This record gives sequence, C-alpha cells and structure tokens, in this order.
Amino acid sequence: MKPPRLSVIVVTVNTPALTRACLASVSAHTTVPYELLVVNNSRAAPIQRCLRTFRRIRLRRNPRNLGYARAANQGARDARGQYLCFLNSDTLVPPGWAERLLAAARRPGVGAVGPAAPRDGYQYGWPRAGSSTALTMTLLTDRLLQRRFRRRVEERPWLPGYCLLMPHTVMRQIGEFDHRFFFGWEDLDYSLRVRQHGYRLLRVQSVFVYHRQGGSSPPARHRTWFRTARRQFLKKWSSQLGRPLLAHGAPSATARRILRARMFRAATPPPMRQGPLVTLIVPFHNRARLLPETVRSILRQSHAAWQLVLVDDGSTDGSWAAARAFQDDRIECLRLPQRCGKPAAVNRALGRARGRWLTIVDSDDLMPPDALDARLRFLARHPEAAVVMGRIGRVIDADGDPVPRAHPIRRHVDRSWRTMRRMAGAIGGLLPEFFLGRGCPPAPLGAALWRRDLGEQIGPLDESFVPCAEDREYLTRLAAGRPIAVLDHDVLWYRVHGGNSSFRMMAGRVRSHPATWPMAQRLRERYALATRGRTS
Repeated sequence: MKPPRLSVIVVTVNTPALTRACLASVSAHTTVPYELLVVNNSRAAPIQRCLRTFRRIRLRRNPRNLGYARAANQGARDARGQYLCFLNSDTLVPPGWAERLLAAARRPGVGAVGPAAPRDGYQYGWPRAGSSTALTMTLLTDRLLQRRFRRRVEERPWLPGYCLLMPHTVMRQIGEFDHRFFFGWEDLDYSLRVRQHGYRLLRVQSVFVYHRQGGSSPPARHRTWFRTARRQFLKKWSSQLGRPLLAHGAPSATARRILRARMFRAATPPPMRQGPLVTLIVPFHNRARLLPETVRSILRQSHAAWQLVLVDDGSTDGSWAAARAFQDDRIECLRLPQRCGKPAAVNRALGRARGRWLTIVDSDDLMPPDALDARLRFLARHPEAAVVMGRIGRVIDADGDPVPRAHPIRRHVDRSWRTMRRMAGAIGGLLPEFFLGRGCPPAPLGAALWRRDLGEQIGPLDESFVPCAEDREYLTRLAAGRPIAVLDHDVLWYRVHGGNSSFRMMAGRVRSHPATWPMAQRLRERYALATRGRTS
C-alpha cells in the first residue's frame, strides 16, 4: 500500500471535548493523502469513549501520562508519511491547511513550518475549541489571512509546537524530541536544534490554526509542568542564550528582544553548514529531453544543502536553454564552446565545487528523493568512511518506465548487486579489483558519494578513458587504499536507452565494445592488479 503523504500526530490527555473537535476538523478539512495517529496519555473513561467514535485513527494507548515529548516521539516512530505534523488536541484546522503548509515545507532548505501566529497569547479570550463559535471564527480568520498574505512566508528563529510540520527525513536526521521536557518548551528546544543543522524555520502567514492555549493539559498541573520544563530548557541552553534573561518570571519586552537576537546566534549553523554540504556535477550533451527530469529529481531531494553544477558539453539541441530554465540559487550553469567529452566537462566543473561531499550524476539518470539523505546519514554513523556507494534501485527506459524484471540488463544489475553485497560483506568494502571484472555492474559515479578532499588527492577524471570507461577508472582510484563502503539503499535510477554507451555495452555486445577490455588491461597495468575475468 502506498504510504500517505502526511502523518498527523495528536497527543491527548483527558480532554474529550477539545480532542473530538480537533479530530473532526482534521477529518473534514484535510484533502491530501494522510493518516491520523492519536497517542492517548490517559486511561480515563471519557477520553476512551471519545476516541472510540473515530474509526479512521491509529490509536496508541499509554498506561500513564508519559508527557508530551515521549508521546509525540511514539507517534513519529509509528508514522509512515513523508511529512509529520504534530498537532495539539486543543486546535482547529481550516480547509486547505495541509496543502499550504506542505507547499512551504517543500521549499529548499526548510526544516519545519508552522501557521500564522499574529500575536502571542491573543487566543486566550476566544471561545473553547469545541464550540461552533470557535470554528466559525477560525474559518473567517483563515480566509482573511489568505486574502491578505496569499503565499507569504516568514523565517523565524523558532516555531510554536501546537502545529509543527516537518519532513520525516528531517526528524530522522536531527533526532526525536528531548523527552526530558515533560510538557512545554520542547518546541523551542527542537527549533534551535533544527536551525543548528542548517535548516530554515518558516511561518506561513496565510494559514490560521486555532489554538486554545493551555487547553490540552489539566489546568491544575499545567503551570507546574511548564515551570519544570522551563528550568530544564535554561539548564540546557543558558550558556548560549543567557540565563539572567529568563531567571525570574516572565521577561520584559526588552529582554525578549535580546533573547530573540541571542537565539538567532545560537541557532546559526557553523560556517561549514552555511554553504552546501554536497556538490553534484551533471555533464550533458544534447539531452534537452532527459536533462530536466534529472534536475527535477535533484530538486526533490529531502536533503536541501546541496550545490548543482550543470556543464553543457557543446550541445546543439537546446539543452543549454533547458538548463538555464531552472531558477534556483543552488544551481550553477557552465557552458563549453565545443564538445570535449564527459571527463573533460566534469574536470572543468570540479573547480566550482564547494560542498564537503561530491558526486557526478549522468544527465539521463534519476535520483530517489532520499538518495543524498540516506548516504549522508550512513556517513554520519561511519565517519571513517571516505566513499560510500548505494544501490541502483530501478532500471528505467527512455520514458521513465521500469523495465521488466526479465530484461537482460535488469537481471544483470540485480545479479551484480548481489555479488557486490557479498564481496563488500566479506572484505569490509569494495576493492579496486571489483571494478575490473566482468561481473561488475554498471558503475555510474552517481551511485557513489565521496569526500571532495579525497577527489583532490587522486586528481581529476582521466580524459583518455572514453566512453563510459572513465567511471570505472575513477572508482578504481577511489577504492585504491580505501575500500568503498556499500549501502543497501536505493540511491540511483539507472536509465537505459539507445543513446548511452553503457546500454550498448550491456546489450549483448560487451566483448566487442572497443573501450571495455583495453580499459581493464590498462587499469591492471597501472595499479598492478591481477584480477580474474569474473568477480563472482
């Protein structure tokens, strides 16, 4: 079953009236594919009866009140959606709320988004969320904000947690809510952590979500829990924000302004993260039809801190215009006056690379949305690895449709991947010999990710290896002295069509291709490798 686009997570205690109104508004006003997860922190009979009336929810019952942060983390672990929305049980959402928040969340570099909050605390005097008056005022206010602000967004140092939407991949990268915050201040803590990872926080001015502040917790315990969480927050962040500002009671207006400025500084990512973390180089020649698909697959990456360098290798079919059509500050275009070949085009672009990690993607291949994020998470867990290579997840034709499993090229890719996994497991990584045997799968550089300083050490691509041999030659050099780590995750969709040389090599004419075995022989001689005809 296809996973939903959005997972709405609601944590409730014993507030049946407010929870019923919240869940009803989500069910009535959410039109994107979604799932509704409710984490019940109470064993009281009224809330149990309330939740039994909703059949489309996924319910988790806790034996006692575990606090908001722990319960929200439980919901996130159960969620299957591409995006997570943490929604308080004392809220009401208007029609189209999810579409507008998701549109902002898909912007480059965004870690989380939230709705408009014109003035802190201004909803205290509104009717209770369960009343029809509150719903009417919510709808009217939302329409007013849509007319006034349309698609306007505002970058914020933090976002309130009563309605917090983020990509699921962001939470996997940053981690869960700090469970030490039993109730309150976990949203402020998480906002700072998101910004420190280099992401932006956006407030969508055209979305209004009603929030009955303080309504989702028992009034008798609300103030005690909130003060305890406040002390925990100060203990964690006082060295960066300044404890005297919040040491005694509510801060003054001047203190709040100072605190806001200090939060911006505390949440500013280190210099390395202010620039791109990954540089992708895409050389192309006469790919006006396929190049836009490749670029769009990169734009859809869940990890947004990247730089893309498009290199036109003397195209004559409008490919240059197709490359320049993308208006994104992270994309740079470089044009060569005449065709020099893929290795030469890539070498021209290497001087513009600014990311810590580097990969080279063919202009006809595609990348799954989490291709960069999966490899970066692997490298974060294995800092000793200098190179990681992922799996070719799909083999597609010129129209982007998957080729049948019985297709000889698809069978070759699957069989070779099994060989790769077996060899990597046996030796702790792929050695240079692997890339010279007949059992080696197609070895596009787009499936690999390596440190840019390592690329500078081994030098540019060898321009004498054309066509298609330059990929294996470069991977052989990367693996020399440092085995390539293998990640069992789809990172590339490999396209086969009559225009690429690897298709001609794999379609029954491997032995006759003029570059194949001379290339292997040259590499064996260069690196003194005595490899056999097959690696399996």
